[in-house]
Amino acid sequence: CREHIIIWPNPHITIVEEQFNDFLKFIHSKSNFSPLLYPTHLYFMNEEQQKLVNELELKLPKGYRFDEVDPTNDANIINQTWRHASDGDLQQTTEKLKCLPSAIIRYAVSFEMSDPMGAHNHLYTLDEHRRKGLGTTVELRLSQKCIKFQQNALLLLSNIAIFNNNN
Repeated sequence: CREHIIIWPNPHITIVEEQFNDFLKFIHSKSNFSPLLYPTHLYFMNEEQQKLVNELELKLPKGYRFDEVDPTNDANIINQTWRHASDGDLQQTTEKLKCLPSAIIRYAVSFEMSDPMGAHNHLYTLDEHRRKGLGTTVELRLSQKCIKFQQNALLLLSNIAIFNNNN
């Protein structure tokens, strides 16, 4: 199952994390606004990595298959599994699925979508389907779609929350 995954020697790089965090603290110290901050790591793919990912033939374990997202039917489970969902987000999730690249393994057991800023958003695999490489594979599938969607993309971005675990 894992023979199709490329492991780069240095697959990611942390870019200006400290400066960004310091800037946010400064901005928040000057106002009464105090959002709940979730530390994240920002990942990106350079052109060489994009080319390698685009050439991958993605394989799924037996019994799983890729499909196109059906916004009407899939938005609900995608929205329900999003930690940050609140009132009104179901409609927003539906619109993202209609308009932006997304990837799904049926029957909505693993999925990821794009956000309007162009980053990957809400990678999720249902608990009973974890530890099978589905999350990695669906993320690579979305990366391939984004590369094709953007034609000459300079960067593919993904924000990964530090508190996430891979149970």
